[in-house]
Amino acid sequence: MVIEADKLCLGYGGKPIVKDLSLSVPAGSWASIIGPNGCGKSTLLKALSRNLKPVSGSVRVMDRPLDSYGGRGLARTMAFLAQTPQIPDYFSVKELVGYGRYPHTGWFGSFRPRDREVVEQALEATDMLDFSEREVASLSGGERQRAWIAMALAQEAELLLFDEPTTHLDIAYQFQILELIDRLRREMGRTVVTVLHDLNQAARYSDQLFVMKDGRIFATGEPSVVLTPPLLGDVFSIDVRLLQDEEHDCPFVVPLGGKQ
Repeated sequence: MVIEADKLCLGYGGKPIVKDLSLSVPAGSWASIIGPNGCGKSTLLKALSRNLKPVSGSVRVMDRPLDSYGGRGLARTMAFLAQTPQIPDYFSVKELVGYGRYPHTGWFGSFRPRDREVVEQALEATDMLDFSEREVASLSGGERQRAWIAMALAQEAELLLFDEPTTHLDIAYQFQILELIDRLRREMGRTVVTVLHDLNQAARYSDQLFVMKDGRIFATGEPSVVLTPPLLGDVFSIDVRLLQDEEHDCPFVVPLGGKQ
């Protein structure tokens, strides 16, 4: 397994958020964490990316304890993109993507030919070569997200963690970003873990779903197994009709309204 959590308990200021949670994600797969607001999805991803220290329990990455990695070693292994990553607006796209090389050069290290090559490859893979000299502030939402993904690729990390990568994007950009992530996973062999709100996007792109409710894993498995009307009613308090998306061979959820 690329990443595993065992009996995680997480919280803030003594308030428990995630309770006794375990999961595992195999290499080369796309796993998505879904659930209602406030159930602990983003909190879990922060712990998996070592941005939140567990109250108890453990995380292993590449069969090593997460806390055994040094900062640069972890960044060579895992790339994490928060919901709203921040960087000075005057940075160019190429400068932003170049920061993805810091685990290989150090923040103040000089670029070698290999580093320049990787940055160019990341820009090309995300269709951002033509934007490389543009300031990040001048980009559209979808372009900006592609630039951040290019930075994550430049880290050359096996594991990519994205917290709601389509937040605040128009629907066309949402699918553009998800298609990009899926292509990179398939062509480059990356392992992907995402937090997603849209059930149909999660069903279409994910190999495995972790359904959360009240800080716990309520169900886990393939979308076709997990996404059932009874489960969605229990977790999201909605009535649904379940159709089959024949083109993508996955379930399609049609909300009918709040559960009576």
